[in-house]
Amino acid sequence: MKMLRDGGAGLRMTLPAAEKQASKSEPGAGNQAVIYRIPATPDQPFVLILAGQSPRATQSAVSLVLHPASLSKLTALLPREWERRRVAAALGLREEGTAGFEVLSARLW
Repeated sequence: MKMLRDGGAGLRMTLPAAEKQASKSEPGAGNQAVIYRIPATPDQPFVLILAGQSPRATQSAVSLVLHPASLSKLTALLPREWERRRVAAALGLREEGTAGFEVLSARLW
């Protein structure tokens, strides 16, 4: 289980086994990515970190945040108050590009 760290407090970004479903439309190995949005300083509003399980997943996450419609869909699925706090979102990418994704987990901290 991978954990995000913030001042010694862990933040879970995995799903319990019972919540996982086996289907062809579910993201497969290497088709998941995480997006971190961290408020920075007053002159720089935030830092955005994107990482995927594969180069293709990382590229899909970058495309997603650069595409206005997909970014709007993503922000609508995030917990309330994400604009003012740090957020980490684990994404399942169903297809290459910006259309097919789901938020597997999103946490504020």
